[in-house]
Amino acid sequence: MAKQKKKKHTAKPSKVSRPPRPPKQQASKKHKTHKTQAITNINADNYIKPRKNTGMKVLRVVLWVMISFVFVRGIISSLRPDPVSEMQRQTAAFMREVRDSENQSFEIESFAQNFAREYLTYEPGGMDDYISRITPYISGHVTFSGISNFRNTASASYVNAYRMEPYSQDQYDVYVMAVIDYTARQYIEGASTVTAEQDSTYLKIPVRVHGQGRYIVEDHPVFIAPPDRSTHEYTQFYGPEADRDVNAEIERILGNFLPVYYQENQTRIDYFLAPEANREDFKGLDGRYRFARLNNTRSYSDPIGRGSFLSLVEITLEDRNGQQLIQRFNILIRRQEERYYIVGMDTKTVDLKHNFN
Repeated sequence: MAKQKKKKHTAKPSKVSRPPRPPKQQASKKHKTHKTQAITNINADNYIKPRKNTGMKVLRVVLWVMISFVFVRGIISSLRPDPVSEMQRQTAAFMREVRDSENQSFEIESFAQNFAREYLTYEPGGMDDYISRITPYISGHVTFSGISNFRNTASASYVNAYRMEPYSQDQYDVYVMAVIDYTARQYIEGASTVTAEQDSTYLKIPVRVHGQGRYIVEDHPVFIAPPDRSTHEYTQFYGPEADRDVNAEIERILGNFLPVYYQENQTRIDYFLAPEANREDFKGLDGRYRFARLNNTRSYSDPIGRGSFLSLVEITLEDRNGQQLIQRFNILIRRQEERYYIVGMDTKTVDLKHNFN
């Protein structure tokens, strides 16, 4: 038997198996987690660094500063009153104080007037009635036990408190003027006669404030002299007088206007007025008084305002009883073309604010 020739087997290269991956890498693959690898092949010469946005940072800082400012200011404003509101509050408080002061002054003067009326009014045999009327006004230490009973009649027909002076914080002296009607009965040779006369008197009444709306006369009032009459040097109006023809024309215009002003309707009055005249100053009296006559008129020309005149006028009126009364005015007049218009009319003929010099 032939000896079989052994075949020489050449081992085929088997598939190269890769080593198993580390568990860590397998876990990475399982969860598909991407790792950022460090870049090691960067050319430093060609690498451009990202720019920092400095403008945005500055803008954020400014924005936060503004927000903080507004927030702090809001807190301060909420704690501190608004200036306008505070001013309004102070004004309202001041006006309340003024009103309270005016109300108290009015009440004190009225209280003194009422007391003076009772104090100056009496009748024969009416001492008890007199004391009962006076007692609500006076302090407890004020007495009238020393005076005798009344024999005649007196009645205060008019009282007026014309001045009040503070004596202390809660004490005032009130000055009162009163008109008294006196009636006296006299017996002459067994016959009685009654005389009546009227006289005026002045009193100084000490009043004390005892709280809100509570007042008292703290001692006997005293009679005083009348107040001194005020004296004043009046300044007459001077200026270039209007010529005779102009004065005569103005006198004619006023002679037509004044009867209308006192006795006619408003439409007739407006006919004489200049367009710039204040109609509120020329509301007519609807016949309450009758125009009697124009006593005199003096007119002056304004050298600056050509065609402007000031007239000083005196007139006589009559009331419903036919009693005559004097009135004086200063009247501003403007001439336009051939017509005269009344611009303004005010009382008094001396110490005027107008200056035609």
